[in-house]
Amino acid sequence: MKTKRNVELTVLGSGTAIPRPKRAPSGYWLQIGDENLLLDSGAGTIARLADAGCPLERLTRVFTTHFHPDHTLDLPAILFALTNPTFGDKLGRLELFGPPGIEALVYRMRNVYGAWLNPPHTEIVITEVRPGSPPLEFPGYRVRTEKTLHTLESQGYRFEVEGGPIVAYTADTDVCPGAIALGRKADLLVTECSFAETDYAPGHLTPERAGQVAREAGCRRLLLTHFYESGDSVDVAAACRREFTGEILVASDGMRVTP
Repeated sequence: MKTKRNVELTVLGSGTAIPRPKRAPSGYWLQIGDENLLLDSGAGTIARLADAGCPLERLTRVFTTHFHPDHTLDLPAILFALTNPTFGDKLGRLELFGPPGIEALVYRMRNVYGAWLNPPHTEIVITEVRPGSPPLEFPGYRVRTEKTLHTLESQGYRFEVEGGPIVAYTADTDVCPGAIALGRKADLLVTECSFAETDYAPGHLTPERAGQVAREAGCRRLLLTHFYESGDSVDVAAACRREFTGEILVASDGMRVTP
């Protein structure tokens, strides 16, 4: 008999690089059974992760979508925290996944901070993953990677749980085949929704464009997130419904979603 795994997504940060009281930079906690995955690590993410109920020593894997600071600033914070003697050997291994270049990024961070980013009791394993590569296989789930339209290295992740839901995360993107492939028949598609249509900027989504991705993907539920002030200036759900007739959720920091 296959084990049914509980799956839950917690929004740690539904905002952007612009400081706003109720929208922190990008970060999402995805629980798959006993595993705790961090999707992107904007500034302050690990503190919000602890607030949500996942102390750092329970973290299993970190998935980075691209190298903008509002998605990566807590990578050195994670490594630095793990050097503290209070952690000891509580976390034996932490895996970091990201586009080609993530290994060089961590290397440069260590050049700046030196031994402060080398945890003595935690094995840090860095794996570069590319769109089109075979899926990453883990006990009870697999992860597929697709190219998204934002920066040269940008990519999203699709988490396919054995006997359970499919959760897809595009991070920053414009409408593109990769974003649609990520969300294909997904139970939960998490897309950015940065701007109102009148403020559309290439490399980002508006409510209507996010709805287009969801409609073409045929996903069951859509979670809109990564809001600039412009995105918050309109009824994003109503605008999105012009394109997508499925269930639409509007992210807020601390929101928990069961796919």
